[in-house]
Parts: sequence; C-alpha cells; structure tokens
Amino acid sequence: MKKRMITVMTALALVMGGVAVPQMEAQAATVSVSAAVSPSAEYQLFYITSDDWANTRYDLYDGSSWSMDNTISASGSSTELRLDPNVDYDIYVYQVDGNGNIIQSTERTARSTLAHEYTVSYQLYDTAGNLVKTTVEETGVVAAQDSFVFTADGTIEEDGIEYDLASEYSQIPIRYGTDTYTFQYRMYDPDDIQAYIYYVDDRGNVLDTNSLTLDYYGGDQTFEVEQHITVNGRNYTKFSGPDTITVNYFSPVLDYDIIYLEDEPAVSYPYTVKINYVSSDGLILGTQYETITEADGEYDIVELGVPDSLEISSGGVVSYYHADQTVISHDPESTVRTYDVTYSLFDQESPYYWNVRLIDSATGNLLGEQLIEVGVGETVTFTPEAQITVNDTDYILDSSMASVFERHYDDQSSRIQNIYYNEVGAVIPEVQTLNISFRSVSDNTVLFTQSVEVAAGESYTMEVPDTYETETNQYVKLAGQGETLVHNAGTAQSDYTVYYRDVNDLQNVDTVVIQEETIYYDVPVTEEEIIYVDEETEALQPVTVVTNPTTGETQTYNPAGELITPDAETDETNPDTEAIPDEETPLANQDLNAGDETASNDDSQDVSLIEDEETPLANQDLAESTAVNPGLIIGIVAAAAVLVIVYIVISKKRKENSRR
Repeated sequence: MKKRMITVMTALALVMGGVAVPQMEAQAATVSVSAAVSPSAEYQLFYITSDDWANTRYDLYDGSSWSMDNTISASGSSTELRLDPNVDYDIYVYQVDGNGNIIQSTERTARSTLAHEYTVSYQLYDTAGNLVKTTVEETGVVAAQDSFVFTADGTIEEDGIEYDLASEYSQIPIRYGTDTYTFQYRMYDPDDIQAYIYYVDDRGNVLDTNSLTLDYYGGDQTFEVEQHITVNGRNYTKFSGPDTITVNYFSPVLDYDIIYLEDEPAVSYPYTVKINYVSSDGLILGTQYETITEADGEYDIVELGVPDSLEISSGGVVSYYHADQTVISHDPESTVRTYDVTYSLFDQESPYYWNVRLIDSATGNLLGEQLIEVGVGETVTFTPEAQITVNDTDYILDSSMASVFERHYDDQSSRIQNIYYNEVGAVIPEVQTLNISFRSVSDNTVLFTQSVEVAAGESYTMEVPDTYETETNQYVKLAGQGETLVHNAGTAQSDYTVYYRDVNDLQNVDTVVIQEETIYYDVPVTEEEIIYVDEETEALQPVTVVTNPTTGETQTYNPAGELITPDAETDETNPDTEAIPDEETPLANQDLNAGDETASNDDSQDVSLIEDEETPLANQDLAESTAVNPGLIIGIVAAAAVLVIVYIVISKKRKENSRR
C-alpha cells in the first residue's frame, strides 16, 4: 500500500549512524559527543558517551561565550543533550582527575540536524458517512531539508470490504513541520443485481420467470430448479438444464434458460418450425420458417429442405457458407419446433461455381441458369445469347446487359450473376407492384402487408417503423435492418419482408436479420432412377443410382435404401440381373415434359421414373423431346449383337461339317 518518492539520503544516514566529529587528540577516546537527527523542531539533539560520568565535563560555546566545566548526571554509556535549535554550538567534552586536570581526549561537534517523525493514515467510512476505522499506512522521519510525495491507493480492501479513495487529492507532500497526514476512503457498495431463470418450452416461449437478488458482498446464491411446473392449466416436465443454479454478483452468466416439455402435448395444426442457419462458431447466419399442416400429419416423416449454400454480405465483405446437411427429417407429431443446421465457411483454396441466372425482366422468373466452375486463380467468361426460347416463348437480351461477363477467382462480389431478358412482343408494364410484408419472428405471423406501385425504371425508398402495435401486442424491429427499405430500379424482385419481434419475446432479443441469397457452388449431384430386370420373375426392381457428374463416380441403392456394393452386383447374388445403362443427360431442344414411352407399358405401371432436371440454357426449346428410349435402343443393339454371334458360330460349324 505504501508508495512514496525517494527521500533525501541525508536524514537516513543521520538516523542510522549519526554525525561524528573528528577527534581532537590521537589517544583512545573514553568520551565522545555526536549530533543526532532531532525528532522535533523545538531543539537540537546531541549524544555524549562516557565510561566515567563522575569525572566527565563539557564546555559549551554558543558563538559569543563559553559555559565551562559543566557536569553530567547520567548512567549507562550515553546521555542526550537538547539545545536551542537556532544556535550553532561548539561542544568540548573531556575527563579530569581528582585535581581537575584533563586526563582524556575530547571531541567537538557542530550543529545538529533538525527532523521529526510523521504518520500517514487512511480513514475508512461506510456508505452512510460513519467512520469505520483508521489504518496507519506509513511512519517515518523527515528532516528539515527533506521532502517527498506520498501517493495513496485508489482502492483498498479491509476486512473483506472494498473502499475507494474519497479525498479530493491522491498525493500529499511530506515536509518537515507536519506530523500527521490523512486520506479518506468510502465503502464501495454498488446496487444489487438480478439473476434470471427462464422456464421456456421447446418452441422458445417463456412459461415463467424467477429471479435471484445478488448483493456485492453477499457471496453465492443457489436456486433449486423445479422438475415439474404448471402454466395456464398445462403440466410441463424439465427437459434440459441444471437442477441447481449457483451464482454470485461476479458470475459471467446471469440469465439461464430451463427447457420444459408439455407432459402430454397435443399437436395442433398448423404450426411453424423454425430452422436456424448456424455457423460452425455458433453465429446465426439466417432463419427459415416452415409451416406444418394437418395434411403433413398423415406422414411419419416430412422432409424440410434448406439452402445448400449461403452468400452473406456484411460491411462490404462477402462470405460463403456450405451446409453440412440440406434436408431435415421432421416428425409432424413431435414437439420439436426448432432445428439448427450447421454451415461451414467456404475455404479460399477450392474451386467454386459461378451461378449465371437468366431472368425475365418483367416477371423476375428464372428462365435458365448455368453453373460455371471457377478454378483457383482462373478467370472464366460467359457470353449471353442475344435471343433465347423458353417454353415456346422468345426472349431478347436486355439492352442494358453486357455482351460478355467475366469473373476471376479472387472476385469478392456476389457469385450470382443475373442477366435480364425481355419477352419478344411483350408490353413492358408502366408500373411495378411491390409487396411488402411485416412479419413477427416470435410466431411467424404476418402483422400486416403493404402494396406499392413504382413506375418502371424508378427506384423506391420507404421508411421502416422501429415499432408496431396491435390491440394486444407491441413489436420491435429486429437489428440488422436499415431505417429504410430500398428497391433499386431495374430489379425484378417485388416481394420484401421486414422482421419484428414481440417485446416479451426474450429469446429473439439478440436476433439479427442478415440478408442472404442462396447460391450453389458445390459440385451438384444428380439422382437418376433406373431399372434392374429379373429375367426369372420378369419383375421390375427399381433401384436408385446417385451419379456425380464431375468425377463420374456412382453409387447404387436398392429399394430398401441400402447401398449395393460392387460384389452385390455380380453373379454371386443375382446372376440373372442385367443393369440397364444410365440415361444420358438430355441435350438441347429436348422436351423434358414429354413422357417416356417405356414407362407406360403394362410391366411398369407401378414404377415411377424420375428424370433429371436440366438447367435451361439459351436457345433451348424445352417443349420438344425425343420419343426414343435410349434403354430400348441399347436393348435392340444388344439383341442384334447376340444374333450376329449365333450366326457366326453356326456358320463355322457348317463349314467344319462340310469339310468332313
């Protein structure tokens, strides 16, 4: 606690050893006199030592006169002599014999050093201003010519209580002439704080709340969590969370969620399932809501799909994430209402896909798209067709579009490139209708909607209210959304959503809205269904082949969803099984909507052939198709090959017989 500057060394030297006056005679001294540091400003202090006080004398000269043959009445080895502080003295000490003759050596000394003791104290007061105690922080001696600065502690702890410096000053100069120095401290006693325990259901609704009052000096407080609660006539049982919660004023976490499940939940349709897009470090990247209807309840499992990839812009920096799973299997009868899907940050050393989208400028509909792989360090280009045909409708490239689009691997802009086309002969509407929804994330309800008509080619800006009130509820706009909603001219997007939360919805207090757009930069995987024919039973056995178009690798699954290993496809397990080759990917000018003739025969009435979806490209006529089944062609070719082989074998035998 003690902090002070370096003091003048003279006073310390005097305290430790005194100031000795040089001897007047060379013989061994039996008497001596020395100056000492005086503890008071009222006098000078000298010490005289002797081994024979009865025969010891001293002469004192005050600068003008002498006082001779002064005797000393003392015992022990030394005695002090206090003299006027303002006079410079000469002191002559000696011993005499019985006749008064000087028989021993003497010494002289000059002026004594003036000094005195000092004390620094801390006065400790409680919050009411009552003095609790006084502590001595430092004592010492300060000489007349000495001074230093004492610095007080900003905070001290005494008897387990903290005190803060309350004096207007934190430093005091210690000087000769003052004995006592004092600093004042006041007890630190901040207001109590609260720890909250929230009882929530599996949907995030707060069922009940309890709190603990925490005092700064109160130590630990322990709360016993209830295993069963009843709220609004419904019984709940604790599902997750600790059985006891121990906290104190300094605990880093003061809010706790205890999750309860309804004892006999009765599913009421429709309801909403919330899907959080969560990064690997726990950051919520976005949220998706899915409505489960009564029709969904007829199934054991419904599959909820999530974006394969996310593109997120924040502060001018674009980040890309890849979903670890893209399908969630949800039991409609379960009580689970929230899922978290993990998205991993896309690394910077792997190829990615540039998503080129052909957009109808009037409707915003997707006319076609193409995934162009961009290798590390590469630059790729895309040249849009001046005219394309989609579903028997002709489109021409919008005049505002470039003739060539280019992208380098290190380009930090969006990996989605929208290219706009205008329908040939279509009348471009003079206005564009914007549909704006104001939605509550607490229960996924639409609070209200608003439609705005904007002149074609013009931008639109709308101020977004921070709060919204109904007759029964008050809502607050979620963070991450600007004060205005902006629709840029030429943008096909016409639907916008602003998100709010119920003021009582504590689960979404920290929820931030992140504007993201789904892109696909992974290697796409195509699923095709082909047919294995068992020649003995002539029964059709549908199996699924999953093909990776980039690597060419395939995996085959039986109707039970089990992977068929290469060994399982040999004669050991099914010697009479023939694999019909995969259908080739449909080329341009094919009608993907046309049915496959082989799927309509009597033997395949219960088999559903799933065709590949093809990305529409420029100048494709998606209404045309071929009526020839590639599988049928291959079968005919195989049969012809067998007939040729049989014919060759028979011919050779005939020639051999004729030779005989």
